[in-house]
Amino acid sequence: MREEVFNSVSSQLIETLLDQVDRNYREVEHNTYVFKLSGYNILLIARDSDIQLVTSFSGIRVTLSRINEWNKTKRFTRAYLDKDNDPVLEADLDFKGGVTMQSIGRFVGIFAASVDIFARHIS
Repeated sequence: MREEVFNSVSSQLIETLLDQVDRNYREVEHNTYVFKLSGYNILLIARDSDIQLVTSFSGIRVTLSRINEWNKTKRFTRAYLDKDNDPVLEADLDFKGGVTMQSIGRFVGIFAASVDIFARHIS
């Protein structure tokens, strides 16, 4: 059986995904959701043709060179210091070429693993 391919993001698709990851998710703004992943608060921002996962580590001080080391040695995510100098990790998934629920699940799984590794990297 052939898996459905999605070329755009819909609220129904995102809510189906979030139901599988964390049934306690909540929509904080239109197409912006908060949920737990590996014990961390994750922000999911849905746009017409992509989704972004973001997590922030407030109160942790880390040098810019440590952040740059992450970006230089890791794939699939990027890190930066926000306006409050808190470390942030994020990743994007583009739907334009077509994605399946399996590939979306893999994207979320890679992000979950990356969050755990990043937390150790900055501590």
